[in-house]
Amino acid sequence: FGDLNADRFNVTAAASYYKSNGFTLADRDATSAQDFTNQPGGHSLLAPSYWNMPDGSVQALNGCANGGSVHPAGTNSLTAGLPGTVCAFNSAESTSIAPMTERENAKIHADFKINDTTTAFGDFLISSNTTTTNDGLWNNVIGNPQVPALVWNPQTKLLSPFNFTVPASNPYNPFGVATPLTYAFPNAVAEKTYSTYWRVSTGIKGSFNLPNGEWDWASSVSHSQSTVSNTYTNQLNTNVLTNIYQNGTFDFSNPAATPNATNGLYMDANNLAISKLDTVDATLSTPDLFHLPAGDVGLGFGAQFTHQSEVMTPGSAFEQGEVISPILQTVNGQRNVAAVYYQVDIPIVRALTFSQSGRYDHYSDVGGAFSPRFALRYQPVQALTMYTSYNRGFRAPTFVENSNSQTLGIQVDQNTGQNYTSITEGNPALKAERTRNLTIGFQLSPTRTTDIGLDWYKIRVDNVIGQGSPSQVVTDPTTGALLYKVIPYQNLGYLDTNGFEGTFRQALPTKVGTFTLSADWAYVNSFKLGTPGASPINGAGNDYTLT
Repeated sequence: FGDLNADRFNVTAAASYYKSNGFTLADRDATSAQDFTNQPGGHSLLAPSYWNMPDGSVQALNGCANGGSVHPAGTNSLTAGLPGTVCAFNSAESTSIAPMTERENAKIHADFKINDTTTAFGDFLISSNTTTTNDGLWNNVIGNPQVPALVWNPQTKLLSPFNFTVPASNPYNPFGVATPLTYAFPNAVAEKTYSTYWRVSTGIKGSFNLPNGEWDWASSVSHSQSTVSNTYTNQLNTNVLTNIYQNGTFDFSNPAATPNATNGLYMDANNLAISKLDTVDATLSTPDLFHLPAGDVGLGFGAQFTHQSEVMTPGSAFEQGEVISPILQTVNGQRNVAAVYYQVDIPIVRALTFSQSGRYDHYSDVGGAFSPRFALRYQPVQALTMYTSYNRGFRAPTFVENSNSQTLGIQVDQNTGQNYTSITEGNPALKAERTRNLTIGFQLSPTRTTDIGLDWYKIRVDNVIGQGSPSQVVTDPTTGALLYKVIPYQNLGYLDTNGFEGTFRQALPTKVGTFTLSADWAYVNSFKLGTPGASPINGAGNDYTLT
């Protein structure tokens, strides 16, 4: 409401709401049974429970509880190739393909005309999102050889393996000797994420005249903040689980016979992340610095200062080791970034324009870099535009990568294909990534309703940031099994890639509206990853980059 010219102000507002119930593995015929044994190399993904026998075989529990049924061990992804049987449980109904989502957005913007050449402005936006992802039973399969259950000691800051061997003294051990038990506890895990993002900004903009022409200027200040809270349901309490395995409080085959054994076993755990960004910037530009035979020369300048911060902390249930295999992601970093930039547009001849721009960024934690860009744009006729550009880029490490961060997760061993637990750590000594990018392409519009585009690109990235070689490998002192690897972020080497990208858009006007047919095509010709002292590996056309 309000007219900027007549009332000297204008305010606009918008709001939206979205909700999706998501869907699970049970909603698709191909995944509802969690059984892919009829496919080449396929296995069953049913959550298993079984005794690990001394001869290397496995044995299903006597009377599969919690709705499970007996299956051959060799067909299950966890026991593939082993003789024997397992109790297997279908968790398709409690395993999400797409999460349940609820989202609310609102925005308000206002302009206030100070005089004929100056306008003040301000806006506020907020977005709230809630998602629920059901993770099935697999996170609560204790004795999983691919993802060992780990216990966190908050005093020593070390992880140790959970002892899933049931002693002979346990009345629910039917063998009379200590026997390891892999057991799928029936309550499914869900991850509920609550996120809120908001931003407030205000500024002033205007114009003034000089003998050479009109100049536009603007200055603004803003603050934005994102808060993300995750709640993980049905996490297994370490003490209660230890009591179940070691002290005979729980009948594994018939849980109904020990109804109080799981009191306190399931609990919620959470973590919290907050990131903030404060920005002050100013710009000055003119489209007609001076005139050339082919047109006007444009020039623009800008300066920007930002303060960035990010904190991620685990809740007490994770931090104090109250639950098994806690999510120990911690981040705590902040920095200041100052930047200046410019751009000049020069018409060389009719329809051919040269642009040159540059930006210098200085980060308080990784230093500074200058990033130039050179571009040519040629439009001989309205329907055809050809262009080429070369630019250098700069990417500073994220706070996860270069602060004193720590993240517990699951990775895949490239040599064995098996999952393992990893702890990735930030590296304050990381250098920023530097990029070089060359692009050549065209955009063709033979009709008002048709657009065709094709680009060739070549990108080189130096100081590629990624997870390097493990700084520590921890194994079970009793069995020798891998428990976890500590992996720091490192500057690994370089990435050199080139390829083609194409686009096609065709509008189809009809009496009931306009329909659009669109297609995108991409071809990666080369994707070479190089490390010092080694020959580069080309990841194009194969599955190397998947691992």
